Amino acid sequence: MILLRCYPKITDWFWSVSGGSIDIRWIPIYSYGFFVACGFIAAAYFITRELRRREALGWMPALKYNKDGSPEWTSELVGDFVIICAIFWYPRF
Repeated sequence: MILLRCYPKITDWFWSVSGGSIDIRWIPIYSYGFFVACGFIAAAYFITRELRRREALGWMPALKYNKDGSPEWTSELVGDFVIICAIFWYPRF
């Protein structure tokens, strides 16, 4: 029933599974943060694959490029800046 136990650190699980032969418990890799980071990495990987697939099918257009080859982001950045300002600097009465 080793899988039903809760370990505060991943290294404690390695120590328990190996019977004490792998003692790297001094490395602080905490379970919650480790799995949250793994979740973000997996989500970034899958969303990248999905966006590339949709772009290849033509469902989602790619960025427009200027004549010098740089992507045209100015309008997007200005719009994002306005939205962020409206959210965070809106006076709360």
